[in-house]
Amino acid sequence: KQTRRTRLTMATAPAREFASLEVKARNGKTVYHTFPFTESSPSFSEKRPGMSTAEVAGVCINTMFGPGLLAIPKAFNDGGFFMTSGLLIIMAITTYFTSKLLAETINSAQRIRPPDAPKKVLEYADLANIYFSPPVAKFWLTVLCMCIMALAIAQMTVVAQALDGFAVFALGETYAVQYHPYPPEVISTSKTGLTPFGPNRPIISIGFLFAMIICMLLGLLDLSSNMIPQYVAFVLFLGGVVEFLRHFAFDEYYPAHNKHMDTSFQPFGPDPALILGVVVFNFAIVITLPSLHDEAASKVSSGNSVGIACIFMAIVYISTGILGSLAYPEAEADFFQYLVSESVPITSRLSVYSFVGGLMLSVPVYSILTVRNLMQVSNSVIVSKGVGTILPWLVAMFLYTSKSFGSFLNWTSLLVMGFANYTFPLTLSAVAMIKHRRLGSIREVWMDYDAITAILMNVVVTSIIILTIFVNVQLALF
Repeated sequence: KQTRRTRLTMATAPAREFASLEVKARNGKTVYHTFPFTESSPSFSEKRPGMSTAEVAGVCINTMFGPGLLAIPKAFNDGGFFMTSGLLIIMAITTYFTSKLLAETINSAQRIRPPDAPKKVLEYADLANIYFSPPVAKFWLTVLCMCIMALAIAQMTVVAQALDGFAVFALGETYAVQYHPYPPEVISTSKTGLTPFGPNRPIISIGFLFAMIICMLLGLLDLSSNMIPQYVAFVLFLGGVVEFLRHFAFDEYYPAHNKHMDTSFQPFGPDPALILGVVVFNFAIVITLPSLHDEAASKVSSGNSVGIACIFMAIVYISTGILGSLAYPEAEADFFQYLVSESVPITSRLSVYSFVGGLMLSVPVYSILTVRNLMQVSNSVIVSKGVGTILPWLVAMFLYTSKSFGSFLNWTSLLVMGFANYTFPLTLSAVAMIKHRRLGSIREVWMDYDAITAILMNVVVTSIIILTIFVNVQLALF
């Protein structure tokens, strides 16, 4: 049990400043929680006035315009219109409230600084060090990095596959190095499709190398310097999605299209247990909020910007899911395969590559987030940038020709992303509110709207995630 008595002491070190949150316990003992404040880089807010509401919302939208969108039509086929649409709306609202609470937590942590102290960057790693014990902080940082890398790897997989297909579409042929069995050999193919070299082949293709080089170069920049690529990505995403919806609604080039319009529109689907992972994956945006909160202008509400992005993307997800599931009732986890067929009009095929171009330009955001958080626990810039920019591509190299894309999407969402995007920030918010605003008694916390919202949302969301994991494990085993 703790009283309200808190005091912040600052000690200056050569490389960074340290803050010590002093907590006076009722038994008379004083406990110090010491944590480093990240030095504000001149390349962040000091060089520019800060990101506007539209820019923050745009980065969030680009992050949610990820590979999870490709699995939405299948989710509607599995879960039905009513359940999947309802879950998307609920998750959008949950993401918004979680982001608002986390933004308030960051503001609370900033307020424990002395009034004359300069503003410091507070990443997830800093917040975990402030409010939790070191072992718990390290655990959550590990989960966070796994979440970011899972999002990045899924995006890299789709980008590399589609760029190989684009090379065949544009040039008639593409090449790769097959590194197993030894010795390596150069192979080529003129087969159309998303995986022109076929599934489960140990190769490194031209498309993979091109995407890796571009993304690594952009990943070495900071978030503010990546705004122009983010503008371009947003335009490419929007153009691609508009053409997807037009194709789903009007084109009749694919045999399955419009064939089951009256029979496939079901409120509840045959396999709803698998849709939560896809929905959580598509709204895995909360992990970006600390960085966006720092980059935003002082008058910009990062939480409200996330809310704008969630409303926009919920409309996109539901529209894509309804029209895509009606157009292709047997849709698999990646509906791109239906849009790159030679029987499909060229505008629809180009929309795939437009969308993939946006995916490629938004991949560096994940690298930047990983590096920013790893810098809090590592004194080596080389190690942080290596893990953030190189390691995900090494993992993606073994996955991007695999058939297990849908399984990877579902299981990483359930095992990592739900906890990193909801359980951890909501727990963080509840702990921060107790420490900064009140004595810590159950009665006072229960009477506070924000605190009780964080606690109840945490219990409900975490319980649903754990239950869904249990159901999916049962389905996988039996």
